Amino acid sequence: MPENTELQIRHVLLGFGAAGCSQPTLSRVVSLAARLRASIQNIYVEEPDLARLAALPFTREVARYTARIRRLDANLLARRLHARAEELNVLLQQQAQLEAIESSFRTLQGELIPTILREAGDASVIIIPAQSNWRDIAGETATARISVAALYDGSEQAARALSLAATLAEKDAGDLLVLITDLRFRNEVSSSSGKQPVRFSLIDGTDEQGILNRISMIHPRLLIISADTSLGRSALHIRELTRRGIDLVMVK
Repeated sequence: MPENTELQIRHVLLGFGAAGCSQPTLSRVVSLAARLRASIQNIYVEEPDLARLAALPFTREVARYTARIRRLDANLLARRLHARAEELNVLLQQQAQLEAIESSFRTLQGELIPTILREAGDASVIIIPAQSNWRDIAGETATARISVAALYDGSEQAARALSLAATLAEKDAGDLLVLITDLRFRNEVSSSSGKQPVRFSLIDGTDEQGILNRISMIHPRLLIISADTSLGRSALHIRELTRRGIDLVMVK
C-alpha cells in the first residue's frame, strides 16, 4: 500500500446536467463534505445538443396529466431545467448550512462530462450523479445491489479512492466491493479498510471494456475510482457508467 494516502480534501465538486441529481446523492455529497470539512462546488451544465434537439420542428413531448402530444418548446424546456437545477442547489445549500459547509453554484454551457472535468480545478473529489434510474435498467423487481464499489490497482490515488470508499460504505452501513487487478492486493485492501467488511472481484486492469462490463454486471449504487485511471480520463466511459444508473466519484 502506498504511503501518504490520508485524505486531505478541501473541495468537492458536484457536476450534473439535465438528468439532475437525486436527493440521496445530494445528502451523500453534503455528508461527505462535512466529514472531510471540505467546501462544495456545485455545477449545472446546460448542453447545447439538448437545446438543438428540442428546437427541431418534429420534436414532440407528451403532457404529463393529459397525455396529449404537443410540440416541444425549447425555451420552456431550458427554463424548466434551469429552475430544477436551482431547486437542487437550494436543497444542497440548506443541507450544507446545517453542517456549516461552504457551497457555491455555477451554470455553464457545454458537453456534460468534458465540461465537468475541465472545471474540476483544485477539487480533489469529483462527483457525477447517475443519469438514469437503475430500475429502468435492472427492472422493477430488482432489489439486491452493492452499496459501494472501488477500483484498486496499487497506486497512491487508488489507495486514496479506497480510503474514501471505506468511509462511505461505513457511513451507509453497506457492502464494499473492491475490484482488484492483482490477487496480491487483497491483504493491502483488507488492512486499509479497517473494520469495514470487504468483498473482492479480480479484474484484468488492461481490459477497459471488460472492466466496464464487470462494473455494469455488479451495478453498485456508488463507484469510486482514481481520476488518473483510463476510466477516469475517458468522458465516454464516464458517460456510460452514469447512464447505467451509477453515481460516480473520482478522486484526484
